[in-house]
Amino acid sequence: MVWLIVAGAAIFAALPGWCATIFSAFCLALVLLLAALIVRGVSCRGRALQDRDRVDR
Repeated sequence: MVWLIVAGAAIFAALPGWCATIFSAFCLALVLLLAALIVRGVSCRGRALQDRDRVDR
């Protein structure tokens, strides 16, 4: 997932005007993508903790 951040930063550095236009057009999609990545990370962490608790019992 790091490549998404690196790609966004590279596009922003190279073409700031184009990047501003694209990001404003896809604002909702980018927010949903970010939220999905956060939920995915939290759920993976929660699952790992849940599996660890089962082993301890």
